[in-house]
Amino acid sequence: MISYPLRVTASNAAGTYRRSRFYRTPAAVRAHYDRIFTPQVRRAILDQRYDQLFVNSHGAMFGNGEVWVSEICADQRCATTSAVKIITVNP
Repeated sequence: MISYPLRVTASNAAGTYRRSRFYRTPAAVRAHYDRIFTPQVRRAILDQRYDQLFVNSHGAMFGNGEVWVSEICADQRCATTSAVKIITVNP
């Protein structure tokens, strides 16, 4: 359900600094699962209603931007898409 590399952008405690990290493998996501999929992120996913999704050219946003999903190209030409996957998490 995740497109790799997964971009995770988190703020410091004061919310004044944002830093992105890229997780390149499923093992890396599993190792940091609780840090990536915080209770707030999981709640945004569970509470999202289809009729209230925000969608633009980047994909669909869950909650207030905690999770972004998008169609993933199946080949380099992007002639076909393979699936909708998580592309960004903002805990």
